[in-house]
Amino acid sequence: MTGDGAVAEFLTGNQVRLSRLALVLSGDHHLAQDLVQDTMVKIVRKWDAVRRSEDPAGYTAQMMINQWRDSTRSWSRRRTREGLAVLDRPEDDDHAGALLDRISLRQAMTLLTEKQRLVLYLRYFEDRSVREVARLLGCAEGTVKSQTSAAIRRLHRHLGVSIDE
Repeated sequence: MTGDGAVAEFLTGNQVRLSRLALVLSGDHHLAQDLVQDTMVKIVRKWDAVRRSEDPAGYTAQMMINQWRDSTRSWSRRRTREGLAVLDRPEDDDHAGALLDRISLRQAMTLLTEKQRLVLYLRYFEDRSVREVARLLGCAEGTVKSQTSAAIRRLHRHLGVSIDE
C-alpha cells in the first residue's frame, strides 16, 4: 500500500477514537472537531514517525493531547457545565432507561476535572494500562492511580452508588 493509502486508511480507522478523545479533552463538540482536524493534519505531516512508532494509536493520542495543551493557550476556553459532552454509547432495548443513564453520567462527568475525565477515558474507553496513561500524560503512575480513584469516588457519590472498600 502506498504511503498516501496507508495514512488515509489509518485516519479513517482512527477517526472515531480521535473524535472521542478530542471530545473528552475539550468538552465541546466544535472545539473537538477543530482539534481532530488539527491533529489529522499533523498525523499526515509526521506519517513516517507515526507509522514507525511502536504504538501508532498511542503516538497519535499523545499528538492530540499535546495539540490540546498548546491550543488552550490560544483558544477561548468557552465551556459550560451544561455543554460538557460525554461519549455516546449505543442505546439498548430500554431506550428510556438508557437515556436516563446517559443523562446522569453526563451530569456526573461535569463534576470531574479535565485530567480526571482524560484519565478515565484513556484507562476505560481505550483500555490503556496505568503505565501507558502516565506516559501519554507525562505524569507519574501514582498520579494516574490517584486521579482514577478520585474520579470514580466522585462519580459514585454523584450517582448514589455505594463503594465497598
